[in-house]
Amino acid sequence: MTAEEYIVQYKMNPSIIETEEFIQQILFKHNGKTGWGERYDLNEDFREEVIEELYKDYTNIDKPFVLKLWAAEQEHCSDLTTLTDCFRLITFMLYTLATVEDIPHLIDAKLHTSFDASCGLDINLMFPVDYKTAKEYYIQNPYSGYDIIAILDEYNEYELTHKADYTKSWKEYFDE
Repeated sequence: MTAEEYIVQYKMNPSIIETEEFIQQILFKHNGKTGWGERYDLNEDFREEVIEELYKDYTNIDKPFVLKLWAAEQEHCSDLTTLTDCFRLITFMLYTLATVEDIPHLIDAKLHTSFDASCGLDINLMFPVDYKTAKEYYIQNPYSGYDIIAILDEYNEYELTHKADYTKSWKEYFDE
């Protein structure tokens, strides 16, 4: 099956992402080797093609699928301690669909994936909503994984690009 066929199948029946057979094709699947340059994600190439195909036409309806693709690509980058262009793309896609509840995923992308991701992903990606909205939400709904408010406070000191402008510049980059 091609990535285009996979996306068509998904678009015809979005609930298919809940089936084991369908989702296994894009999940992180380690090849079992441990040597440098030998370790590999057996689904990496297909998942990359699926992400690139989905990028051509995705909306808020696709957010559950984007989250599954994001989680698989994050696991891949974390295992190989790297940052792929594919992870940058799927994180950007999540950012464009994100609500305040998605901030932990976006923080994980930047701060908890790999050293390369912490350096290579922009801090704007952690702020899909304005600082005040995010802080108020996490004061009322504390996150158990780590202190999101402290992270928001720390990174709020930087000058961030407005979401619309940031999205436009990255869309131009990815559409080249």
